[in-house]
Amino acid sequence: MRTPFRAGITALAVTSGALFGIAAAAHAADPTILYVQATSASCSDGGPGTATQPFCTIGAAAAIVTAGQTVEIGTGTYRERVTVPRSGTSEQPITFRMAPAGGRELAGPTAGFVIDGQHDIRLERLQVTRSGDVPALDIRDSSAITIQGGSFWLDETATAPAIRLVGVTASRLNAPFINGWPGGGGLSMDVATTGVVANTVTARAPGLTRAVDGSFGIEVAGPGNTIINSIVQGYGGAGIMIGPDAAGTVVANNWVYMGAGYGIHNHGAAGTAITNNLVRSRCLDGIRVDGASSTVSVQNNVLVANGHLGQTYCQGGPTDGVELGIYDDAIGDTVADYNDAYHSQANSPSVYSWNGTPMGLAAFRTASGQAANDKEAGLSKDHQDSANSEAPGYQATDRSGKARADDPSVPNTGAGPVTYADRGPIETVRAPTALTIVTANITTSTVTVDASTSQPGWLPITSYTFSFGDGKTITQTSPLITHRYKRPGKYTVLTTVTADDGLYSSRTDLINLLPWTSKRPTLGRPLKASAYREP
Repeated sequence: MRTPFRAGITALAVTSGALFGIAAAAHAADPTILYVQATSASCSDGGPGTATQPFCTIGAAAAIVTAGQTVEIGTGTYRERVTVPRSGTSEQPITFRMAPAGGRELAGPTAGFVIDGQHDIRLERLQVTRSGDVPALDIRDSSAITIQGGSFWLDETATAPAIRLVGVTASRLNAPFINGWPGGGGLSMDVATTGVVANTVTARAPGLTRAVDGSFGIEVAGPGNTIINSIVQGYGGAGIMIGPDAAGTVVANNWVYMGAGYGIHNHGAAGTAITNNLVRSRCLDGIRVDGASSTVSVQNNVLVANGHLGQTYCQGGPTDGVELGIYDDAIGDTVADYNDAYHSQANSPSVYSWNGTPMGLAAFRTASGQAANDKEAGLSKDHQDSANSEAPGYQATDRSGKARADDPSVPNTGAGPVTYADRGPIETVRAPTALTIVTANITTSTVTVDASTSQPGWLPITSYTFSFGDGKTITQTSPLITHRYKRPGKYTVLTTVTADDGLYSSRTDLINLLPWTSKRPTLGRPLKASAYREP
């Protein structure tokens, strides 16, 4: 019985290898891809840029790439500063991407990409290390630029931000990772940059937490930009900085934590929406609105332990920070409500600041006429089902993409059309948990799966789906099922339990229906468990 089984696997491996060979040949002949691989013995900057004779440098490929083509960067260390010399089109962008695996990076103090005066360019999975006095990505006077993923590590002596946008419009950054140091910043967007969405940016500068040095994780100086679903750690000036000319900026679903400066600082901008953010353990104010700021909305945020509350990295700085501070002209019409602020203890006398005067929640309500629905509570359950879904900048999903979910055990005290949205960037979701008892009978080639011990989430489990690994899948309302296999073998059984709200969980068990040898068969050994929301 075992020999045919091994033979079957071996045959599959040979077949797979043949298929990969065919795919590789077709890929190599693709005229829309220009290949770069510095480690290839056959690379040549005078060559055709094929998979078999790639370019040695990225610059050589950039010199000839045209609309609709992709430059794929393979293994090697590229000490280059690449300038993209032409544009793509909306239907046929120019793409530069690093291969999905293998050691490949642009490295050195001037390494990186420059896009100046172009449009419809995509940069995917770029890896840039040790950049210094110039940005790793320097994008100027350009539009329809997409940055997809990638990582950008600054040198310890860097003085420039990792990514700088100057005069950039209608562009998007998706999930770039930035690692900074003192003197450098994360993402900088100048006053002429507008219509940019920075989504799921990670900007970290753990070395910037001991002194206020003026650096910013994300700096927004121009109007009409959006910062959502991002993570910022460190930076001495502010985690997220919104300058005076950055009217109409949306800052939502972000997590800003640890660092010597402010968490989110709106310094004079009008119409900013600061919504559903978590700001934690900053040395200065968690959220600060000051200067000539007007019509700013600060709602649904969670603020915890900001303002020099004993953190060792706050040494040497001011000690009077608060969770939420509104100052100067901003006291005229800033809307602050549905926030949850906790300043190390209940009934703290310095959780808020109103034009420079620290005060507790009750005093802030009296002085400002705001915060009628604010809470002073430090537990995650206090954030649930209580946000304002009509707040400017409110997102229908949380920072991980989960839709808003209603916990039936928590009263819905929020406002707007979705009264059960949570405060902060994470929506609490409790899915069911799939649990199984699996019994196999080698004599009859059957397996019985009992999922009756599965635990419900917020709502009861309404269906059970069993996939037996032999092409047979059954969905039913009963948690118990027996299935007969046509032949002995090893199979994986996937059990999925789905609740009435569409949340579900899956569990995989390994079934051995081969004849016994010197060892007993493995029955019902769990491989993994996972939980998802149906799309």
